[in-house]
Amino acid sequence: PRAQLEVAGLPSQLLLLAVPSLLVLLIACGNVATLHLGEAEGRRHEMATRMAIGAGGGRIVRQLLTESVLLGLLGSVAGFGIAAGATRILVALAPASSVVNTLEVNLSVLAFSSVAGILAGMAFGLVPALGLRLRRGGSLRDLGERAVTRGKRGADLVLALEVALTVVLLVTGGLFTRTLMNLVHDDMGFETRNLVALRSAMSGSLRGPDRAPIYQDILRQMAEVPGVVAATGSWAMPLHMRLWTEEVATEADDLSEGAQWPIRQYDIVMPNYHEVMGIPLLAGRYFTEADDPSAPPVIIVSESVARELWPGESALGQRLLFQRRPEWHTVVGVVGDVNYEGLGVEASSPIYRPFLQNPALNGIRLVLTARVVGGPGEMTRTLQEAAWRAYPPLV
Repeated sequence: PRAQLEVAGLPSQLLLLAVPSLLVLLIACGNVATLHLGEAEGRRHEMATRMAIGAGGGRIVRQLLTESVLLGLLGSVAGFGIAAGATRILVALAPASSVVNTLEVNLSVLAFSSVAGILAGMAFGLVPALGLRLRRGGSLRDLGERAVTRGKRGADLVLALEVALTVVLLVTGGLFTRTLMNLVHDDMGFETRNLVALRSAMSGSLRGPDRAPIYQDILRQMAEVPGVVAATGSWAMPLHMRLWTEEVATEADDLSEGAQWPIRQYDIVMPNYHEVMGIPLLAGRYFTEADDPSAPPVIIVSESVARELWPGESALGQRLLFQRRPEWHTVVGVVGDVNYEGLGVEASSPIYRPFLQNPALNGIRLVLTARVVGGPGEMTRTLQEAAWRAYPPLV
């Protein structure tokens, strides 16, 4: 679904941020409880005096509860200010084309967080009250000592538990944060910085052979835009546009009539696709302008495909047969694996076929990708206009 496609894994990243946030909240609650217990030690004479002049246990609990509610309210207000400011900073630092730009402070989430903060302040602010022996009678000194007897023991217990809990929670929160950082810096198999990708489609009335020169002219116009290093095109796009699949056979497979061939993923790319995307060449060569319909069919395979199909052998010179175009395609290059499916997912690299040899194979669309200097978001509109100058009906 498009709604899932456009967020590109953002919900899982936000979830990873939410978990350490919860752990930090638990640590803060422990700190609040400890501070209240320490404060109770210093206020023992105040509590003893209040009880001596007739204040009941319920009255003292209500006083502590009022203080805790005020603490929770102040904490929620401060949290709202920090959330609003931090969200603006996050949006300002995000690329112009990123979905992060749509993030904002949500009122429902804010209300939940405020209630959680107030309840946390109330619950953990009442810890000292729960430890008091609120009894009448006896001297003022005795009342004070009895009022904080359990408070001292409770403070020692909470301090010991908090130290242990804090270590565990900090380690856990650190691991979640490390996981998030690993996802953000996950090796996708190509150079992800400074790329602008435009999904395009041309008129369906155009014959397949007529599409190739038009797209070549579009890419030349885009490459001439100031700030553009190079431009290329492909059928699919890592993270955004899915690969095609087809039944493909090797020379070692059963090629008899009715035999079931394995289904494999493939992409159709322009000659300079791998160079522009920064996908390393491991053996052989990249596609060139000479790989057109008049040349023998050729393909490039990824490292994992080569290892799977021809284990222990060189993939160069090996041949594959595609069901829709029953001609033998010769492997002329081996490139590194690319993660098309998303962050934290095992790479699922395809077989690459040259667009110039297959302009009519999969319809009228193409992803136009440019490697640029500076901020990619600033170049989007300029590249669109360049593409429309070359071919106005392009959508």
